Amino acid sequence: YIVSFHGHRKDDFYGKRIGTPAFHRAVSQWAKAWAKHNRKLGLKPGQVAVSIYDEPHKAEHAQRIVHWAKAIKAGTSEILIWVDPVQTAEWFADARDMLEISDIICPNVPSPADIYASLVAKGKKLWTYQCSGPVRLMDPYYYNRLSSWYCFKYGATGNAFWSYVDTG
Repeated sequence: YIVSFHGHRKDDFYGKRIGTPAFHRAVSQWAKAWAKHNRKLGLKPGQVAVSIYDEPHKAEHAQRIVHWAKAIKAGTSEILIWVDPVQTAEWFADARDMLEISDIICPNVPSPADIYASLVAKGKKLWTYQCSGPVRLMDPYYYNRLSSWYCFKYGATGNAFWSYVDTG
């Protein structure tokens, strides 16, 4: 399961300002409680991932993800960090900390997925996804099948797309 909560829309968590020790502690406690709840539901560690910021493409987006991810990981290792960067080779250096803390990296296709090889070698999971749209106007072979071939080409272990519910 991938939960998208868009932590980028707020500068605080229940009144605790992002980047402060109080924020880190509160998010950590929340993540720990969430993981405990997931286990009660019968979910296994690593079966839930969270998308903190949709399609980050600036240094400040990456830093926001890092603040949230560090706090979540301080509370539990059971919830994975999933990120769908809109990358360029130039932005890659700015996003290094975000990519290092993420568990699943899922760039849009086509992308320079080979820039993630060093992260995959460290155990990060590489996925691909397709989000060009609107969906119903795209060639279904391109939209629904091409990303699977990118998975094969780059050794990715997951494939996602946006979306059956987007009427665009």
